[in-house]
Parts: sequence; C-alpha cells; structure tokens
Amino acid sequence: MVDKMNKKWYKKTEENMDNLYEYLTKEYNAHFSGWDFSYLKGRMIEDEPHWNYKGILEKHFPRKKTLLDMHTGGGEFLCSLSNLPKNVYATEGYEPNIPIAKDRLNEKGFHLKPLKNINEIPFESDYFDIIINRHGSFDIKELKRTLKKDGVFITQQVGGLNGVDMNTALETKTMDYIEWCLIQNIISFKKEGMEVIDFDDFVGKMKFKDIGAFVFYLKCIPWQIKDFSIEKYFERLKIIDYIIQEKGYIEFIMHRFYVIVKKCKNAPTSHNKRYTLRRLLGGSGFPFA
Repeated sequence: MVDKMNKKWYKKTEENMDNLYEYLTKEYNAHFSGWDFSYLKGRMIEDEPHWNYKGILEKHFPRKKTLLDMHTGGGEFLCSLSNLPKNVYATEGYEPNIPIAKDRLNEKGFHLKPLKNINEIPFESDYFDIIINRHGSFDIKELKRTLKKDGVFITQQVGGLNGVDMNTALETKTMDYIEWCLIQNIISFKKEGMEVIDFDDFVGKMKFKDIGAFVFYLKCIPWQIKDFSIEKYFERLKIIDYIIQEKGYIEFIMHRFYVIVKKCKNAPTSHNKRYTLRRLLGGSGFPFA
C-alpha cells in the first residue's frame, strides 16, 4: 500500500515539483497585516468553541466606565465589539501592527498605547474596570495593579495543545508553552488572590483545504514552528499536499480556553495556597500534603 502510494505520488510530484514550490512561495509571501486572516476564508476552517467569546465580553460591559484591550493586534476584534464602555484603551507591542491599530482605533475614538515591555500595562494603578485579552500574554501582578477593586479580567487563550500535531507532522520540536492550559491558569490566578468567576476549555479541529493556506498560516504564527521555511520543510509539505489532494483537507488540533477573574480587596494570598487549591477542587476532603 505504501509502495503504491509512493509511486503514484512521486510520479505526480516529479512533473510538478517546480510549480508546487513556486506556488508555496507565492502563498508564503502573500500580504498579511494586523491580525487579519481573511485571506484564509473558506480555505482554513476552525471548529467553534461551545461559548461565544464576544457575547461573554459584551455581557460584562454594562456599568463599566474604563476598558483596556491588551495586545489588540490591528484593532480588528476590539472594533467588532458592541456597547463598549465610555473610555476604551488598547495596547500593542508588535511594531508592524501599531500604525494599523492606531488608524483603526482613532476612527472610533479609542486610545492606543504602544508597548516597550510586552507584559507591561503602562497605566496608573487601580485604573480599569475591565481588562480583556484575546490570545495575548499577560502578567497577573500587572493585572492586579491596574484593575480597580472588583475589576474584571476576561481572557480567551490559545492552549498549549494547539497545533502540536503540526510540529509532529513536520518533524520539529513542540512549542515552549505546550503546558499552557486552563488548570495552570486557574491555579496561578488563585495563588495571586484573584477570584475565579467562570472558565471553560475546548479541544477541536482546524481544517486546511489547500497546502497554500497551511503555509500562509505558519508564516503568520512564527512561534508555532520557529524555523519554518518552504525550503527546509518542502519534503514534508509535499506529503501534506498529497493528503489534502486525496482527502480534500487535512486536520490539526485546535485548543482554546477562557477564564474570567475578579480583583478582590481581601482575597486569599499566595500563602493560602492549600486553601485556594481545596476550594478549586470543590471541597475539603482532597488529601493535600
């Protein structure tokens, strides 16, 4: 079976290898700006988590006066939200995104602050009623410092399992943050004395319908495969293209989770770790050491 597949495949690619390489190079070099993946519409399809992140955010906007969107990208997602608080701020640290975000947010009357330190929140203490973060990094101590009492932080994150099989498919090492998960985040927030209000976790699939979409996607997220290039991984890309030609698509793991936490004035601190873990796991009977 393998020999039959190899004969069929290599006969095909020997005739078209130059065309395939040229096509992948064109896809790799296609324009990408902000955080706009519209180029992949219909070519890459992601399962939808069983929550509506926009709806979760907008449910928390009433009676809030000051909001921060961390790592806004090009501002696309922030500008898609409705019923925002009166005062809206955003941060962005990726240099190419800053002029794009600035132009887009200025039209809405929102304020952008470029970042020098990626985890810094360059605002005064006790400043925000709500901070939101979609797929960006954060420092819990900075969140605590800049949130008002009873202020809320809402984040949706890309979990560490996301695309891990892309790495194995291309025979390269997995990402440094593969352990990034819901449980790790809940424990970290509890340890820092923040109240966990809500959370959920989702593992699904992302589907690529052509090899060009797969190459473009990897170009846009360089942290997935840090040394990615068409030349280095061309032999593996040919096999992935073969799978797509035979099945009509190829699937990889998609991992998302979200957490909502609140800053509390008298929340347990890190020395109460045993208490917070026991509460997290739902009772006092768990045999902690």
